Amino acid sequence: MDILQTIFGGGIASVVWFIVGSILYTNPFVAKIYKSAEGSPGLKKWQSIPKYIGLQSTYPNKLLAVEFVNGTIGSFVIGMVFALVI
Repeated sequence: MDILQTIFGGGIASVVWFIVGSILYTNPFVAKIYKSAEGSPGLKKWQSIPKYIGLQSTYPNKLLAVEFVNGTIGSFVIGMVFALVI
């Protein structure tokens, strides 16, 4: 495998993920979900890192679902770009 082809594939995949990620995270449906979770303890800014790490387990289920779905879609798209380019 040629190193330039690998770098090119990574660059193309990054641009594609930027576009797909922007669509997935800035659409009105997802924005509404994030807006509804603004008061959740999992989203507060903590002064202490240990307290923050302990509150990550309280991250709202709706936001975890959004992260899972968007991450899965993004990973699939990047995999397809790699498969096509490299």
